[in-house]
Amino acid sequence: MHTSSRALLRFVAAAPFALCAADAVAAAPRTFVASTGSDANACSLAQPCRTFGSAILNTMPGGEIVALDSAGYGAIIITKAVTVAGPPGVQASITAASGYAVTVNAGTSDRVVLRGLDIITTGSASNGISILSAGEVVIEDCDISGVASYGVGATGPGLLTISRARIDAGINQTALGVFGSAGELRFVLEDSRLHASGSGVAIIAVGKITGIVRNSALLGTSSFATYGVRAEGSAGKTTSIALQKSLVSGFVYGVWADGQGVSLSANVSIGDSDIAGNQFGLWAVAGGTIALSASRITQNSFGATGDANSYVFTDGRNFFGYNTNDLNLSTTLVGPLGIR
Repeated sequence: MHTSSRALLRFVAAAPFALCAADAVAAAPRTFVASTGSDANACSLAQPCRTFGSAILNTMPGGEIVALDSAGYGAIIITKAVTVAGPPGVQASITAASGYAVTVNAGTSDRVVLRGLDIITTGSASNGISILSAGEVVIEDCDISGVASYGVGATGPGLLTISRARIDAGINQTALGVFGSAGELRFVLEDSRLHASGSGVAIIAVGKITGIVRNSALLGTSSFATYGVRAEGSAGKTTSIALQKSLVSGFVYGVWADGQGVSLSANVSIGDSDIAGNQFGLWAVAGGTIALSASRITQNSFGATGDANSYVFTDGRNFFGYNTNDLNLSTTLVGPLGIR
């Protein structure tokens, strides 16, 4: 055999291994983006990429993408475990004029972390962050604003944790929507501020949901948004939300528990919180329940409303005051005047 033929055979035989080696080199545990980067680069510290979308292609599962300086880094689709981070002092922005700014469609055991990002939706964009599938999603120190249908929209099953976030829903839109139709979705919202305007909603939870809201402010506008917290259960899909050390203000309905005709399918417990400055502070309907503990229901047009099939429970340590009417319809609460 000619020497040139032997060399060609050696090259062909080695080619698959060479390609595997190239992929191994391309996928790094930590990649970088920068305003001066190029998507033709390897996304290393010395040669950063320009967009998050290119960086994630070069990042190993479980790895991290870091923004080196302040810039817009483009929409991103996440299909694996990864952390996308804007360090303190860096404004790592994602702006989307259509679709989703961030799409999470990872494996059911994957953990995705979004930290220190500035997410803006404009034009016809739907969601700031759309979570379609993941084992766990953590959103920390993020600022989400614009005209999105949902600032954050999540579908179960899985776990969602939102900490130290500011979510401003566009007019008539929803800051946080969690839906448990495909399986239980558990969520934690803490140390955050959600804002809604027009006929907008701060939090809507539908289906098989277990959630906690603590140390947070849910704010409507002076002309009232529609719902601060809307919990909506159904047969076989119980929605349970605990509201702790939080404020709900500026809504037509501060807290709404809707059982959809199924008793105890929508439950909201409120502890050491303020439901203030709404038209209807609390409303339990169609089998929903609201349980109060050491909370303050003040400056609402109506403090508490429960229909004949629903319940508002109190532990005798709640203050009802400065409402136009403490109770609405046939709602009764046990306890002395003011303290119930």
